[in-house]
Amino acid sequence: MKIRFALALSSCLIALSSHPLWAEPNDQDTSALRLSLDKVSLYAETGKMDQAFALLDKLKAQYPNNPLVLQEEADLNLRQGNRGAGFAALNQALTLDPGNEDIIDRQRSAMLEQGSFAAAGYLFRQSKQANEQLTDLAGQAALSPSITAELKVDDDHLHTRLPFTAVNGTAENFSSDRQRATATIGKIYTSGDESSASLYAGNDSVGGGASYRLWDHYGATLLQANVNRPDWDYVETVVENGTKDNIRIERKQIFSSNWQATLGGGYNHYNLQHDWNVASAAAWDLNVGYNTPYAFSSDNKITLGLDYDVSAEYFTHMDRRFANGIDYKPLDANSYEIHSLNATAHKDFSSQWYAEAFGGYSIDRLGGNGPSFGGVLEYMPLTHLGAELRASREIMGARNGGEVSQVGLNLKWRW
Repeated sequence: MKIRFALALSSCLIALSSHPLWAEPNDQDTSALRLSLDKVSLYAETGKMDQAFALLDKLKAQYPNNPLVLQEEADLNLRQGNRGAGFAALNQALTLDPGNEDIIDRQRSAMLEQGSFAAAGYLFRQSKQANEQLTDLAGQAALSPSITAELKVDDDHLHTRLPFTAVNGTAENFSSDRQRATATIGKIYTSGDESSASLYAGNDSVGGGASYRLWDHYGATLLQANVNRPDWDYVETVVENGTKDNIRIERKQIFSSNWQATLGGGYNHYNLQHDWNVASAAAWDLNVGYNTPYAFSSDNKITLGLDYDVSAEYFTHMDRRFANGIDYKPLDANSYEIHSLNATAHKDFSSQWYAEAFGGYSIDRLGGNGPSFGGVLEYMPLTHLGAELRASREIMGARNGGEVSQVGLNLKWRW
């Protein structure tokens, strides 16, 4: 009797161990499911993200803990930029179906895009006030599937083209280097939300900051605050070891895969090494972008788009001083509200070459106007190695409404 019971129990255990951890549908259900998942993909590819998520939610209720549904959930969220929800769905799918090569490859690809890297960059920037050569070294390491650590070190070799008024009221020229560093810990939650905490160090300052990004099916909301962050927006803040305290809220709304908008605003408080509370300003910015693929032929496609941008800062407080017989501002900054409209184009020429370009016009409602144009060329000779060359000329409000030319080169190695 004991032997029969043992054999029966053994048979049951073998049957259970060979059965998948999820309720496998029959052939008819599987065919219907795949048709529905194809419809989800079609909705996403045609920009109907609301309908894609609505159908996916129905499939999740109808087929709970199904790896195929979870894979589609991961793809939708990663398409939106929601890394946390995307990785969570992939991890759950892999737990239910550990040997599925499609899931393993998708997870590996997603982790490569968001995982560890080392990077180096160089940027030459010319404005009416100064020439700058900015170099940076950066690296990111994955401490766990949901936690990353990043370190970035910057150097700015600044050579003034015009004398500036120092805090003590003397007219000076400057040709030297300034450095700053940022260490950041980032966390991705299974809900998709993201948070980060940063430590800042400058030549004469230490500060910190934090941010939290809340994701939903329609986009993300960002809350951010920084204290004593080294600031290089103005010549004076570079030379005088300036810092910025700020609070910011931002909303990114994804209307479709072709059309999205980002609106942000906050308040900035500027400091110089020898002048705390040198200036304060309210700020806001907007980006509305639309792009659509265009086919010259079946094997020759390009993506065309139109971007409308607003960048604005209104100074509510500006410190003024009187010395050496002159009235001056230690931070020579002015309010600005720059509206830009640019046509864009980008194209993948091969798996190794990618290019994009933009051109348009910018109008500063509180200052000058001018054309804007630029481009990017990317080359990936290896799967893990990429190089990027970029150049632009446009109006930058932080440079007192003048035209700024930039040329840069970036290298990045992922693993």
